[in-house]
Amino acid sequence: MRYHAESLAALSGYRNLILDEFHLYSGVELAHALFMLHLGRSIGNFSRVLLLSATPAEGVAKYLNQVLDNPFIVDENTICKQEIVGEREAVQSVKVIPVLAGKDAVETAVSLVKDLRNQIRDLRQANSGETISQRWSS
Repeated sequence: MRYHAESLAALSGYRNLILDEFHLYSGVELAHALFMLHLGRSIGNFSRVLLLSATPAEGVAKYLNQVLDNPFIVDENTICKQEIVGEREAVQSVKVIPVLAGKDAVETAVSLVKDLRNQIRDLRQANSGETISQRWSS
């Protein structure tokens, strides 16, 4: 960016800034990210900022409070004000099947998918009429 002002000008097209896995930023990278966040906001960009981390680093909140005015933090203690309508399983169970020595990994995967073909077809048919909004509201 020090040699090309166009990259700074290009930021003006963005209202939202989302940084996932924010805990991976530390040291110089964290300083650069916070400076770019501050710079972008000071010239009128990034009206909304979302920093995502399941494991935020100790002490970073102090710096975020300096760059962002009173950030809203969602953690395990945050109370949801919306009515809880129901429960859904967020992640399906996973079965790990090792590939045995001397077996081809692709052939093993193809064989497993073929074995599951009828089950996959039945699940697909059962869910074919359900829209995403219907799924989330149930």
